Amino acid sequence: FSAIHERGLKLEAIYITNTHPDHIAALDVVKERFPGVPVNVGRGELFDGAQPLDEGWTVTLGALHIEARETSGHARCGITYVITGLEQPLAIVGDAIFAGSMGGGAVSWENALNSNRRRIFPLPDNTVLCPGHGPLTTREQLKDYRAMLVTARDRLAKLVKEGKTEADVLAAKPFADLDKTWALNDQASQNFIRVVYNSLKKT
Repeated sequence: FSAIHERGLKLEAIYITNTHPDHIAALDVVKERFPGVPVNVGRGELFDGAQPLDEGWTVTLGALHIEARETSGHARCGITYVITGLEQPLAIVGDAIFAGSMGGGAVSWENALNSNRRRIFPLPDNTVLCPGHGPLTTREQLKDYRAMLVTARDRLAKLVKEGKTEADVLAAKPFADLDKTWALNDQASQNFIRVVYNSLKKT
């Protein structure tokens, strides 16, 4: 709140990337402090008092142009907000993707990967990505990460098709070569395998 007041800004609208508790925990407090400010959220996660957004929705606020892109998979109807009119394009991605990782496929790993490939990866290389957790990154920095995700998906899809259990897959360590670059530790690698495996089992 202090940043808004200190800079003499006016809050015109609230844009929600997803309705998971860690993203909307302070919403009531913000609405109380700024009554009447419209709250916008993806139609698939619509709640009382909010306005629904669909893929392709746009608005212009001063010099800024904002476009809504649906990036579901981690959330039921996650929304990425692509903003132009700044020195570099900006994308508020929520939990769709992080710097060097992506949100788990809580709804569908396949949908999460596909929506990121269709709606985030085509952005210009200099687009600054603002995740809901962790540091900023750019589209260019995600190129190698994208290749890793596709490799991981294809390897585990093959094991799932062969009827391997989660225990079998963990024991096989299918991402051993990828872990050298991408995994923080063994536990992180195992967690990633579990997320991908169980998401693929649902599809």
